Amino acid sequence: MAERSRLSQVRHELEAALEAIIQDLGAPPGTPVVLSEPTEAGRADLATSVAFGLARTLRKSPRDIAAEMSARFSGHPAVRALQADGPGYVNVWLRVEFLAGILDDVLENPRSFGRSDEGQGARVLLEFVSANPTGPLNVVSGRAAALGDSLARLLNFTGWRADKEFYLNNAGVQILKLGQAVDLRIRELFGEEVESTWPEGVYPGAYVRDVARAYLDQRGADAPRSHEVLGAFAADFFTDRQREVLERFRVHYDSWAEERRFRESGAAEGVIAALRESGHLYDQDGAVWFRSTAFGDDKDRVVVKSDGSLTYIVPDAAYHWDKVNRGYERLIDLLGPDHHGYVSRITAILEALSGQGSRLLVLIVQLVRLMRGQEAVRMSKRGGEFVELTELLDEAGVDAARFFFIERASETPLDFDLGLALLNTQANPVFYVQYAGARIRSILRQAAHETVGDGPAAPMTSDEERALLWDLASFPDVVDRAARELSPHFLTRYLVEFAGHFHGFYRQHRVLGGEADTVRARLRLVRAVLAVLETATGLIGVEIPENM
Repeated sequence: MAERSRLSQVRHELEAALEAIIQDLGAPPGTPVVLSEPTEAGRADLATSVAFGLARTLRKSPRDIAAEMSARFSGHPAVRALQADGPGYVNVWLRVEFLAGILDDVLENPRSFGRSDEGQGARVLLEFVSANPTGPLNVVSGRAAALGDSLARLLNFTGWRADKEFYLNNAGVQILKLGQAVDLRIRELFGEEVESTWPEGVYPGAYVRDVARAYLDQRGADAPRSHEVLGAFAADFFTDRQREVLERFRVHYDSWAEERRFRESGAAEGVIAALRESGHLYDQDGAVWFRSTAFGDDKDRVVVKSDGSLTYIVPDAAYHWDKVNRGYERLIDLLGPDHHGYVSRITAILEALSGQGSRLLVLIVQLVRLMRGQEAVRMSKRGGEFVELTELLDEAGVDAARFFFIERASETPLDFDLGLALLNTQANPVFYVQYAGARIRSILRQAAHETVGDGPAAPMTSDEERALLWDLASFPDVVDRAARELSPHFLTRYLVEFAGHFHGFYRQHRVLGGEADTVRARLRLVRAVLAVLETATGLIGVEIPENM
């Protein structure tokens, strides 16, 4: 069990104390008390609305119940006040001395503050992006890359052993069609007119010309030009380009798995044999069907077509079976919104093969609209018109792209405001966060030339200091929630509010040049703020520059 943070421990103790009080008042056994931050800023540090749910049982108004809870509370060393408020809330204010103690926790080991062992070393495999190697990565793949990589960082920070893997769909009909497209572009390079007779379903993108030129340069004009050969060459070509842009995007994979290997090794046929042996297949209309309805799917699925070829679900099943056999206890796939139906069938077949379908969790990553002013840029790989991820990185930068991609929950569609990403103002959240860190680094560089000596630090009494102390105390819980709910957008939300509190503090208070005890106190505070800013941004793959 992970050790509780300072704030979580106090919350836990207060909830237990209040639960004992409501038991004495006649609440049903096991009635929980939940203390959370009020939605109205500044109203209290923590609050509970438990009195509203007890009104009917206790036959009292929520206001009276809250008042009795407050009157019976015997105190806690971290609590300045606990009072009934409004129609039935119980509000809690913590002592600033308790919050100031968080500075010791942060500064004692700045790089580990917020870290936990919640995962207890369990192995997790995150598979994300896994774009077909039939073209460059687009901005939709960029969102999956930012989310998947941030999740891996979060899980490793909270005690899991998380690996990242890219699954290459480098086999099958799509690769043959890609090879056909390359052949047509080679003919075009030799002077043939191909656009007017372009076959339906064959990739029309102009980017295929790059592959055609590379093939001729590397293999020569007389090299074999079967669709199989050209398709394999093109898949490797685009895979190399995808690796390059992902590394630039600060996404490094621990492993790359190939569909081609699962087909050529016989692993896919092994899936069919295992399902046949366990009685989960039946023959109908010349095809082989998997009884996926027995495992919760809405209908049975064809696994072998009437022409003897395997459907795409079979090599995918072999791949997921392989994940289980490699010892991963959690399998997390990030898939696009067109994969909703895929989830039930891959879970069903994994359960049939290994009894481990529950290990798989699929996160659906919704689409991205890249906006230029009021205009949405069209993105369609099939039509050959899309915005490449590398183009976005050239224009907006890696930090803005990662931050914006993570700002919303994965299941929420995202409008990426390119104009906003380029602003060097408070309106741009990533700039606002980075500027807070750069300001602190500037302060610390100046402090290196001043002598403040050893001695006591002044107490922190201002609202702005208290807000920063609360943010620091809250950070471990934010990390825990983001990792537990697989939602790194909680970190971006935290960072924007944290940066806002720092900028507010900076406008109201001098760090250097005052009384020595005040300088010592504020230097400790800003060092702790910088440490948490660096950790939080690092968990989402965003960097803080030295100067801005």
